[in-house]
Amino acid sequence: FDGKKVYTIVPEDEEVSIKNILVLGVFMLLLVYSHYFGALFAVLLAVCDLLLFIMKKCRFRCIASYLICGIGLAPFFIAMLCMKSNDLAGSFWPEVPGLISVIILLVTVMGNKFGALIFCAAIITAVIDLTGKIKKKDISEENITAAAALFAVCAMIVMIFTYSRYINPKASVWVMRYFVSVIPCMIFITAYGISKINIPEWIIMVLIPLVLIGGSCSNLYKLTYGDSTITQDGSDERGGAEYLEKN
Repeated sequence: FDGKKVYTIVPEDEEVSIKNILVLGVFMLLLVYSHYFGALFAVLLAVCDLLLFIMKKCRFRCIASYLICGIGLAPFFIAMLCMKSNDLAGSFWPEVPGLISVIILLVTVMGNKFGALIFCAAIITAVIDLTGKIKKKDISEENITAAAALFAVCAMIVMIFTYSRYINPKASVWVMRYFVSVIPCMIFITAYGISKINIPEWIIMVLIPLVLIGGSCSNLYKLTYGDSTITQDGSDERGGAEYLEKN
């Protein structure tokens, strides 16, 4: 869902039709209803579009899809207030993240360590390229899309890490599978970064199968011998047991 939104960020007003607004609104609504991480990601995308509006890169109608999303989300928000679901925050027992948790996250969402390294290299390349384009004021639609994706992904990881590590570690929400909503954008950032590296095409054609094969082998290993990203001391299981005993 977030991939559909990011890939269709359009800075040119004349390309934003009523049909596009409705389609983006529906996809944004699906993203929000998928998970509260998806809702956070939608907010970050809204910030990107708001910045475009402030920079006069788009008119107000370009962010009208968020109004559709907000209206569609109203029933869920009202139900959440009635159920007081925020009281359940103390029942969570995910790990309190550290720097190693960020590395594990990248390895998990990118399939393997090799994929995580490529992603990190792509981010560095993308930042250098975008910085150069901003200084030269040579900002294209592709650059805006890449910048929006990069901002949204990095901001989300930083916000979740800060909340779970420093603000409310007793109710940490750092769970690997919750970050599924950012995977399409991470793939897009990787593709953008790689496209800006001046390397022969045959090297890229070799790297892609290696990443895919490596990811498949890594997943097969985890299924066979267990997932190394799960804590070995059984803290997750003990947390669940303690919660069940209290309730």
